[in-house]
Amino acid sequence: MNFLNRHATWIYIAAGICIVCILLIPYGKRLYDQIPQYEWDEKQMGSTKSKEPFGAKYLDEYLHDYWKGKLYVEADADSAFAKFGKKKANYLFVNSGYQVADSAHIFQLISMANTGNRVLIADMEYEIARRLLIETWRGESDYFNIQDFLDRENEISRISLYLCEKSNGKPDSIMVWENMVTETICILQEDSLQNDTTEDGIVIADEYCDFYGDLPLGSYTPLISFNDKWDVAARRDIGKGCITLSFNNHLFFTNYAVQNKDLRIGMEHIMECTFDKSLPLIIIYNDYEDENDTDGTPFMVLLKHPATALFLWLLCAALALAIIFNTRRRRRPENVNKKVQNSNINFIRHLATIYTDDTDYRELLRIEKRVLLYKLRKEFYFDMRTRDFSEVSQFASILAANRGLNEERVKEVLSTLEELTASGVQVDAKSYRLCLEQLDTIN
Repeated sequence: MNFLNRHATWIYIAAGICIVCILLIPYGKRLYDQIPQYEWDEKQMGSTKSKEPFGAKYLDEYLHDYWKGKLYVEADADSAFAKFGKKKANYLFVNSGYQVADSAHIFQLISMANTGNRVLIADMEYEIARRLLIETWRGESDYFNIQDFLDRENEISRISLYLCEKSNGKPDSIMVWENMVTETICILQEDSLQNDTTEDGIVIADEYCDFYGDLPLGSYTPLISFNDKWDVAARRDIGKGCITLSFNNHLFFTNYAVQNKDLRIGMEHIMECTFDKSLPLIIIYNDYEDENDTDGTPFMVLLKHPATALFLWLLCAALALAIIFNTRRRRRPENVNKKVQNSNINFIRHLATIYTDDTDYRELLRIEKRVLLYKLRKEFYFDMRTRDFSEVSQFASILAANRGLNEERVKEVLSTLEELTASGVQVDAKSYRLCLEQLDTIN
């Protein structure tokens, strides 16, 4: 307490600063959250939970608003094919992670297209491109790097992508940043097909020709062209349906494309040139959880949520304050001096005369009377009738009513006390004790 009294001003200042900081934390956090901070990560592609530029949360909302017919969202391709495989439909793969590297899956897609289904794959599937006799070309980087864009902001220019098979109301071209075009495609020429071989030395031309059998592989139609030779999106007609490949899903089918006018026009152009609006649309996203994506420590899970994060920071602040205050001594060291016994002769004589039978106890009763009078005045302070009372016996009726006692009995006890304390009356030990016992009965 001495420490708190000596440093009360500084303690109040520190407490006030802490309270102000605690009150300003939510407001400051709100202001900080308003600062746009984006994570341009290709792992976010196809995730309907992600609000990042390459995520698909706003893309999913846009597609639900854009598509006026029946629309379904499935967790994976196998469940979509099992549920809708017997009916014709439009299929949109948004970086779905669907494994089409083996022949069985590729043949399934081609067979579905042959029966009238229309498939749009908005991710990089090199193997299916080769199966459709489409050649791919990769640029300097695998995907759009925002840091590279920021480092070379003045060096990067916008380029034009041309819309093929234009519909009414659509412009001839759209503008994008040149370093966002990281992948292009074109039809595989017959002469290059004959000379292309796998690692095992098998000629691809023979393998691919045997793969299709009787399936009719139709025309190759560019939808969005990069230049005279290379395209960004193209459609391969197969039987009654088609398969469209969009090899730059860093451009189309992302949250970033939804808010960008040019990219949104290109996305709508690809879907209009691929899908049949009389058929339902089935969308397969990439919503799987990355098992390797861990937070490092259990506390990171709590720090992700504002309420638990605030609790942890307040707990750390309280712990720090407790350490600071407890490192100091609670009380300054003081010398303990042994109390000296009072051996004064007058004190001894006074003690010897108090408890003898021939001692006059009138003074002690006067003390009891003063204490009782003070007590009654304090107890009945708000009773206006007692303002002028100067003797304890005057409180008899009020005290009896308050205690539920006999008024005459109370008045008798108080009058006895006044008589014994009157001047000229000597009080012996027996009368003193009897008076105290009577006073206990009315208190």
